[in-house]
Amino acid sequence: MKILIIVFLFVQMLFAVEFDFKVPLESSLQESFKRYWSLKESESYDLKTLYKMELPYLRYLNPIKKYKLFVPPLEIKKVEVTKIFKNRGDKVELGAWLYNFDEEKSYFHDIWVKMDDKWYHRFIDKILPF
Repeated sequence: MKILIIVFLFVQMLFAVEFDFKVPLESSLQESFKRYWSLKESESYDLKTLYKMELPYLRYLNPIKKYKLFVPPLEIKKVEVTKIFKNRGDKVELGAWLYNFDEEKSYFHDIWVKMDDKWYHRFIDKILPF
C-alpha cells in the first residue's frame, strides 16, 4: 500500500502544472487560479469541479453537458501570469502565457470575480449572438 501511495505522489508531481506569478496576487486568488488551471490539464482534468468554479450565471445558462463542449482538457506544462490589466478588488483581469509540453506558448486573458469571499472564474464568452 505504501508503494502505491509513493507512486501516486510521484506521478502527481511529474504531471503537476508549474505556475509562475510575475505579478502580486491575493493569495486566495492565486490558489483558485492554480486549482482551476491544474484541473484543466489533461492528466488531472475534472469537469465537475471546473464547472463549479465558473460564475453562477454561466452555470445557469449552460448545463454541464454544454459547458463540456467549450472546456476540453489541455496539455499544460506551465502557466506564467505576467500582467494585471484590471484589479478592482472584487474583479481581476490577468494576462498570462500557457506553455504546452512542446514549449509552444499561447497568450490569454483570464478574469476572476470575488463573490461571498470566493473567487469564481469568468469564462470569456459572448452571450449575445452579435
